Amino acid sequence: MKNKKKELNSYAGQYICISKAMSFTLFSTIQYLYAY
Repeated sequence: MKNKKKELNSYAGQYICISKAMSFTLFSTIQYLYAY
């Protein structure tokens, strides 16, 4: 059970990292489009 929770936590952490990366990319793209 303890192992399962740790697995879930790391999965959630990866998901958060991916979401941050995605929003950062989106933000950069929008800034780039507005700059030109």
